This record gives sequence, C-alpha cells and structure tokens, in this order.
Amino acid sequence: MLNWHAACENCRALGMEMAIIASISEQRDFNSAINSQAPHLDQLWVGLNDLKTEGRFLWVDGSRPRFHNWAPGQPDNHRGEEHCVQVLPPLQYRWNDILCDYQLHYVCQFYE
Repeated sequence: MLNWHAACENCRALGMEMAIIASISEQRDFNSAINSQAPHLDQLWVGLNDLKTEGRFLWVDGSRPRFHNWAPGQPDNHRGEEHCVQVLPPLQYRWNDILCDYQLHYVCQFYE
C-alpha cells in the first residue's frame, strides 16, 4: 500500500501508469478484474486527480474524464484537501476524492 504519488511513481517504474477508467465498459472490466483478483479490497487508487487545478480532474496521461462514476455527493474536496481519487468496491466501485497521503492499494495498467 502506498500514497497516491508513490503509487503513481511505482507504476511508472514498472513501465505502466495508474489505472485510467475512460468509459462505462472500462469501468465494468475494472470492476470484474478487482472482484476476481482482489475481492477483499475496499478502496484503491486510480490515476485521477485535480492536483493542478481544483475541480478539474485529469487522468495521469493528462486526459479529461469522459466518464464519471462518482459516489453520491462526490467529489467534495472535504476541507479543501482532497485531490486524489479512490475507487470504492463496496459502493458499486464508485469514485471518491480523498487526501493523496492515504496508504491504499492501487492498480497499474500498461500504456496503450
């Protein structure tokens, strides 16, 4: 488990990037992979953040999301400190913005 920045660096060191979920079909594939490979996980990092500009979320490849799967009331930037995105399998794999310093599992993907 790593914080968001370290997870991102680790993926790059492996020749990959943090997971990008660009469509509903990719979300379904992501959900299925996590459910079959790591069903015990209750939260994990993906490569989405608004570190550069508050409220403007970007994937680690610099692309803007074309698809969103936010949990109700999210993103909320609680206390003005939440800039990295986790996926919550127990909540139908909904997304939530949280502090980047939390230590979570993460998903890397190969560049396309």
